[in-house]
Amino acid sequence: MPASVLPFEASLSPEPGGTRINVSGEVDLTTAPHLRGLLRQATRSANGPVEVDLSSVSFCDASCVNALVGARSALSSLGRQLVLLNVPTQIRRVLVLASGRTLFEPTC
Repeated sequence: MPASVLPFEASLSPEPGGTRINVSGEVDLTTAPHLRGLLRQATRSANGPVEVDLSSVSFCDASCVNALVGARSALSSLGRQLVLLNVPTQIRRVLVLASGRTLFEPTC
């Protein structure tokens, strides 16, 4: 594995007024289920926004986009918000192209 590629990791931490999920590495077909599980857990167990810090994500495919879109929809139905933090330029492009500018642009 090249030194510049981080292994996938995702962790959930309660924050004042919401929840934060920190994600690093590649989010793809094999790792997105773990992210999806954390997003569901945050949706069920907390109030306020769910913030997802993507600053250390090196790759994001349709599985990642689907997990984020699903979480955004679930949170929206509860009157809550999904907020994407520190989105790298290459990940922002994938999110905007795959989901449409209106879904993620304001928080990217």
